[in-house]
This record gives sequence, structure tokens and C-alpha cells, in this order.
Amino acid sequence: MLNDMSLAGFAPLVGQVFRARFGDALIDLTLVEASALVGDDDPRRQRTPFRLMFDTPSGPIAAQATYQLRHETMGEVAIFLVPISGGVAGIQYEAVFT
Repeated sequence: MLNDMSLAGFAPLVGQVFRARFGDALIDLTLVEASALVGDDDPRRQRTPFRLMFDTPSGPIAAQATYQLRHETMGEVAIFLVPISGGVAGIQYEAVFT
């Protein structure tokens, strides 16, 4: 499943909501960015490295870990999320695929 994930698969989903369980809470994460990682052109790679950025409403910051995210059309995917910023406006999480 991990090898099936690609920038082309996520790019059309920017602006859409994924749902994840952080402990006992169900949280909506909005995909706000899907972009290629530049400077890594190793021809042995099976896919172009990319990153995803998700915004969530304010609340407790979840620890970096692998979470099951559910999307209306994509279904369920396991993604390692890292909190990178947080404040009263919300929390931002990043996922990097190499």
C-alpha cells in the first residue's frame, strides 16, 4: 500500500478532509498541500519524493506516529504524521514520502 501512495494520487485531494483517530478523539485533517521534494533525483527511487501538509482545528497536539486516516474516496491509509506547528488557529502536521 505504501508504494501505491504518490504525489499524483494526493494532489487532487488538496482542500479535502481526512479523518483520523488521535487517542479517543476523531479529528478532521484538511489536506492543504501536496508538493514534490526538490533536490532528490535519485533514479533508483520508485516514486518522486513528496510531502503532505494537513491542518486541524486547535486542540491537543498528537504525538508523531503512524495514524489511520480515512478519506471519502481514497479509503483508509496509514500515514506517519509529525506535528510541526500549533497555536490557537490550529495544528499543522506533515507527512514525508521518500
